Amino acid sequence: MRLLRAHHITNLVAVVDSFLPRASANPKGGRPVILHINETIALMLFSSFVAPQRTLKGIYNWAQTYYYRRFRLPSYKSFVRKCHQALAGMLFILDKLLVKDAPLRLWTLPCCMSVSW
Repeated sequence: MRLLRAHHITNLVAVVDSFLPRASANPKGGRPVILHINETIALMLFSSFVAPQRTLKGIYNWAQTYYYRRFRLPSYKSFVRKCHQALAGMLFILDKLLVKDAPLRLWTLPCCMSVSW
């Protein structure tokens, strides 16, 4: 039985932000970013913990259903582009968290401690 609730994603976003700092805004201005790469990584990881999805469309629909207040989601086409951009960062984070001798491991994070597998 999985005990993660919707508010636990905030802790996961904080952990992702600690590994990958967000890029600062463009000093020349421009359009604001709707969904940061870190938030995309957190959505993909959290959806695999809570409601395992098989496709990006499933993750997108899940995020639209349960997290429409927390995240401003772009169109599906832009979301897929963000997921592809986030792969390098997600691999970096998973590599750091899944190492056997790491001081901080995935299962010791506050957002994952209450999960009973």
